Amino acid sequence: MKLPSSRYRGVVAQQSGKWGAQIYKKNERIWLGTFCTEVEAAQTYDLAARCLHETNAVTNFSTCSKSDKVAKAELNFLRSHTTDDILSMLRRHTYDEELNRTRDMHQIQHLQCNNATTFMPNKSEDRELLFFKLISHGDVGQHSRLLIPRKHAQKHFPVFQKSSGVDHKGVMINCEDEEGRIWRFRYAHWSSCNNHVLNGGWTQFAKEKCLRPGDEVQFWRVTNEVGDVRLCIECHTSKAATFPSQSPLELPLSQPDKMIRLFGVNVYVLHNK
Repeated sequence: MKLPSSRYRGVVAQQSGKWGAQIYKKNERIWLGTFCTEVEAAQTYDLAARCLHETNAVTNFSTCSKSDKVAKAELNFLRSHTTDDILSMLRRHTYDEELNRTRDMHQIQHLQCNNATTFMPNKSEDRELLFFKLISHGDVGQHSRLLIPRKHAQKHFPVFQKSSGVDHKGVMINCEDEEGRIWRFRYAHWSSCNNHVLNGGWTQFAKEKCLRPGDEVQFWRVTNEVGDVRLCIECHTSKAATFPSQSPLELPLSQPDKMIRLFGVNVYVLHNK
């Protein structure tokens, strides 16, 4: 069946009924991701075009609808990040969230500078530890997924309705790491084994954070002064998983009488004195 053509630049129809966004740079095709609506895909193309070509970009929608202040703030945001960073945000569908967070931080800093004599110091953000999870081999294996303890999943994550038909597909949730980077995970409930997992996006996260069995991830709920709530994730290396520069087997031995190799391991034999 022939797929319908889009009325928007950089938008292509998908077999699934969704819409893909793509852009070309120096005859090289850059895929921007798949979106539920044609307009959302067209808006993503426009963002990528402004990132790559700035004021010379040819877009689907005019930027005149945005105020000069908003348009300038977005242009500064684009210029303060690399092209790869922006494209990665678009693919993870976290561009708007990171743009708004940066804009809010700049507004607070501007308010502090203009009211240095009367502005009260900001209260620290309200941080609440929701739960922690020790990394297992299955969490960072070949087909990695983070298994969420059921009691914590049911208390702190979206509740799946069996009649809704999304039980096997899951929902996308955003988590902010220690560096302020937004990660987009797919949270799903596997009814066949009654497990709650983070899978989509988790593999890349575990790889970049170099997570190993025995490490720990913590989930926090952070609330700022204006009441905005966000979910944060922190990684902690386990002392047991961290090997010292010299393990006991590698420590210098005084005059070993004999060394044999057993099952691929060097074994030093000393006589009791």
